[in-house]
Amino acid sequence: MAWSRLEKIGTIFSRVNGLIRAGALKEEDRPLWFDIYKRFPPIDEPRFDRPAKEVTVRKIFYPEDVERAKFHQLYGSSYRTNLADNRSNSTSQEFLKIYSSLKESGEFKEEELFEKAVNRLGIKTFSRQGPENFDTSAKQLERRSSLASSFRKAKEKSSTDLPHSEVNIKNIFKE
Repeated sequence: MAWSRLEKIGTIFSRVNGLIRAGALKEEDRPLWFDIYKRFPPIDEPRFDRPAKEVTVRKIFYPEDVERAKFHQLYGSSYRTNLADNRSNSTSQEFLKIYSSLKESGEFKEEELFEKAVNRLGIKTFSRQGPENFDTSAKQLERRSSLASSFRKAKEKSSTDLPHSEVNIKNIFKE
């Protein structure tokens, strides 16, 4: 009877129901979800052998995805990003801001926009081999979003926000 414990045979509801009818599970020991499932059964019973629904996944592209892909293809992302830091932007986000502002200004042709945005960002042409090829402004972007800079900013903020109070341990335990 070990084969009957397979998830392929019946549903969890039918198996628990069978345990209750056979006396292996007392009525008062039934799971909480059992009464809810019995009162509100699902439209489609969750069975193993039920065919999956045909769901087509839509391709979602944003207008800036083409420029972002081109930027990452040429310059890569050889820098580390602190995902917990929402205040600073990544290099590609900074690039997209510059690119969109140049595009809105209408000063440059479509072919020149990418090159001008990269120049304004301050990245020299380099391969994906490492951050040593970054220009100083790109290194500053990397430094600004590093984990150490996040700790430094938090420490500066905590030291400026709270007034310093002199706490003497001897006075704390004095009766």
